[in-house]
Amino acid sequence: MYFSIDQIGKDHIECENDDGEIYYFKIKDAPQNIREGDILKYDKNGKIIKDEYKTKKMKEKIKIVFNKLSK
Repeated sequence: MYFSIDQIGKDHIECENDDGEIYYFKIKDAPQNIREGDILKYDKNGKIIKDEYKTKKMKEKIKIVFNKLSK
């Protein structure tokens, strides 16, 4: 399951999963240097990690859509 970061608060992160459900994670349980729009997932040990590949692909997809809308 993947989670897209919607908001980063002082002590929690609000994310949305693939089905549009909202999840909250504690900042202390999340990887460092995360930003809104990044994609998170659980690794095989149950630790929350940033999925660099999915984050890159999602940002590329958003850029393409934005460019189409601005024409």
